[in-house]
Formats: sequence, structure tokens, C-alpha cells
Amino acid sequence: MVGAFDRVTSDIFRIQEDIAAAIATALQLRLSGNRTGSVTAHRLNSYNLYLKGRHQWGERTADALKRSIVYFEHAVAMDPTFAVAFAGLADAHTLLADYGIVAPSEALPKAKEAAERALELDPACAEAYTSLALIRTLVEWRWEEAESLYRQAIKLKPSYAVAHHWYSIDYLAMLGRFEEAFAEMDVALDLNPLSGILREGRASLRTFARQYGEAVRLFQEALNLDPTFYKGYTSFGRTLILLGEYGKAIEMLERGRSLAGEVPNILAALGQAHALAGNRERALWFIEELERLSTFRYVPSTCYAVVCLGLGQHGKALDYLEASAGRRELTLSGLGIHPLWDPLRGEARFHALLDRIGLGFLR
Repeated sequence: MVGAFDRVTSDIFRIQEDIAAAIATALQLRLSGNRTGSVTAHRLNSYNLYLKGRHQWGERTADALKRSIVYFEHAVAMDPTFAVAFAGLADAHTLLADYGIVAPSEALPKAKEAAERALELDPACAEAYTSLALIRTLVEWRWEEAESLYRQAIKLKPSYAVAHHWYSIDYLAMLGRFEEAFAEMDVALDLNPLSGILREGRASLRTFARQYGEAVRLFQEALNLDPTFYKGYTSFGRTLILLGEYGKAIEMLERGRSLAGEVPNILAALGQAHALAGNRERALWFIEELERLSTFRYVPSTCYAVVCLGLGQHGKALDYLEASAGRRELTLSGLGIHPLWDPLRGEARFHALLDRIGLGFLR
């Protein structure tokens, strides 16, 4: 059986699914007719569904995240005691809100309920501690508690790459603790070296730290490894905006858009890039497009703020950021450190926003 898995592949999740299926088959043969065998088969089948959910979740597109929820829901329906599958469900709902696909008010109660259910089922579930830590950070702004949860997750399961990833980019970096963030991201990549989101995250960290040359190198490396991962293009595009390379930024953002579809965050970055490039009419078109989308789906207030920044409309940008805080939009966690918001750092209203989300010390 080992020889069946002795092959070179870039799809580590597919290998895990094959192994889980093979183990399930072997155990069913060994334990057929035995009640314990039936229970074991249910858990292994549920685990296989969980892996499929994580594979979809790792793609990070709106459609893939929604497909991951279907897999996670099937996994918990098959085995309602499977804590890790509830953690997966929590993570999918959180990312739908984080990426501006679903309103926080709709997605986050589901995410929190699933994470808390996972911990009820298994108080030693590292995945559930990680899920809850992300919610504490991005939604509730309970920073100290979030760090405790991340540390507990890593203590329980040092091999869980997601814990190191989110502790790095969604906690340490947001507090300006970049050297620690770099180290944690390196650990995550050592654990999962083929992950597109981790490679994109490593490059984005350098952008947050204003190490733009290194960020560009790492984005290029990530895209060479996986030219189909849309966030590699869109995050690279945002970095190029900061460098003033607006034409190239628009090219990268449009390539990401072609892979991901009409994602409001991508449209906002395109509007900002066109505005800064002097294409005011095109920038205003992107605002109109965001308004059109908002008639039938959720559009984060931060998206309008980004385009307004490009247009030099700082007062309007602050209006939208204040509305964003009222909606508990997850992207606000980057206000303290993201270079995107540098034009607003001298504004008293911006300082008040930092105080509101618990990051006033980063003024």
C-alpha cells in the first residue's frame, strides 16, 4: 500500500485524502461487523470530507470557501462529535467575512458558534483555539486574549501551520511585532512549504514592514511557484501601488480579478490604482460598480475608503472607516501598521479609530 503513495505531486491534500480513504477501507475490512468498526469508519469518512473542505478553503476564492462549508457541514453531519470539522466550519465562515464576501453580522455568529462547539467537544483541539483566536483578534479586538489562545493552540499542536500563520500575520504583525511575525511565518512554511496562501502571506508581511524590495522578490517567487493563486497577484498589486508603479499594479490586480471574479476588495484596489494614476473617471466607475454590487451582496465600507484615499478624499475615507468600525469589518485590524493608511495617520479621527479597536499605541 505504501508504494501507491510514493509519487511526486504538488497536491498534498490529495495525498492526505488518498491515505485517509485507504486507512478507512483497511479498517472496515478488519472490523467489519463490529460496532467499533462502524464508528471508526464514520470518523475516517468524516475526516476525508474535512480534508476536502480544507483543500477548497485553501484556494480562498468565494466559490471555493462556500464549497468548503458544504464539505465541513457534511463532515459534522456524519460525525457530530468531530471537533476539528467544526473548527474548519468556523474558519470558512470567518474568511468569508474577512474577504468581504459575506457581512460580518451574518458570518461571524456562525463562526463563533462552530469554534465554541469544537472546544466543547474537545477542550484540547488546537484547531478550535486557533479559530477562536482569529475571531478574538479580527472581530472582537480582544488582543491579549487572542495571543493566549494562539499560544495554547501552538502548545497543543506545534505542527498546525494555520496557527503559526494566523499568529504571524493576523496578530503579531498587526501589533507591529514584525521580527516575531517573520519567525512564525517561517515555521508555518516549513510545515507546509507548498501553500500558496503562506507564500503570499510571507510577502505581504514584508509589505506591512515597508520592506518593499524583499516583498517584490517574494511575490515573484510565489507566483512562479503557483501562477494560478489569485491572491498572489492581488497582494502584489497592492504592494506595487505603494511603490507608485500603477500600471503594473493594475495589470497584477486585473490578473487576480480574472481568477477570482468580482471581489469588492479587488475592485477597490483597482479604483485606488486608477485614481493615483490620474484616471479619475475610471476610479469613479469602480465606485459606481461597488455601489451596484451592494444592491444584491455585501460590500465592505473599507472598499469605498480605499478608492477615496486614491482620489485624495480623506474626509470621505474616514467616514467610511468609521462606518466600517460600526460594522466590525475584519480588515480594520490592519489600521495600525498597513502603509495603505499612511495618508490618514495625522488625522485625529484616525487616532480615535485606533483607540476604538485597541491599537492606540500604534499612533
